[in-house]
Amino acid sequence: MDKFETDEKPIMKEGALSSSSLVSNGSVNFRGRIADKRTTGGWKASSFVIANELAERLAFFSIAVSLAAYLVLKMSQSLPTAATLMTNWSGSAFLLTIVGAFLADAYLGRFRTIIIFSCLYSIGMVMLTISSTMDSLRPPPCRVRPCAQPNAGQNAFLTGALALIALGTGGIKPCVSSFGADQYDEADEKEVKDKSGFFNWFFLAINMGAVLAVTVMAFIQDRLGYAWGFGIPTGMMIFSIVILATGMPFYRFKKPMGSPFTRFLQVVVASLRNHFRGVKDKP
Repeated sequence: MDKFETDEKPIMKEGALSSSSLVSNGSVNFRGRIADKRTTGGWKASSFVIANELAERLAFFSIAVSLAAYLVLKMSQSLPTAATLMTNWSGSAFLLTIVGAFLADAYLGRFRTIIIFSCLYSIGMVMLTISSTMDSLRPPPCRVRPCAQPNAGQNAFLTGALALIALGTGGIKPCVSSFGADQYDEADEKEVKDKSGFFNWFFLAINMGAVLAVTVMAFIQDRLGYAWGFGIPTGMMIFSIVILATGMPFYRFKKPMGSPFTRFLQVVVASLRNHFRGVKDKP
């Protein structure tokens, strides 16, 4: 009897240690099991997210600082037209964050949303780089005004590239910081402190991407041309997808729980229905 009790105690202790290492917020690993804090999450996971954000911000701001000049000098568009297209592109990129947030919360989850929209982003970047290197996708160089305008096919190709980039950054933007925050368990005091550090490094990555874009990439574009100015950020964006996918075994995933937009719309529809039908007083 004494021997039996002695053999059972280590087993109970081992089980308690095993359960204490699991996350408390229901996050799962890439196999769909409750995530273990010893092998997932924390800095070993969020560092991949920070690298992805640095590359994405570098790509976005590299385009932002060069696009207007590219439209005027290479696509022979007037300055008002170029400014309008630039404004529409940047505005769409921020407006489309609603789409990315909805899909992540309701259907895809944050990681899948980031991967899918990063791929769309990269396709748009590749198209933009091709547009800057192939003469057939641009009007002939303007030496005597009035300049030849781009044809419908050239405009369509460029517009498609910019649309994919806007859609890509719109899908990524609302998910990256949240996905990074998912790598930390709020019930663990150490991870709560590390989570604050993650946001510091995350916003540093945003600003570093912007600074490198308006300095280093602007210098490269000025000296070597738009093919290099767009091509280098394109390569970094593609590489960032590889980096993000490499960290998959270390991530903690939260399953889609439904979008608050859906519930909000349901309340609005029900309110309008009741309004138009009229609310009957109870006897």
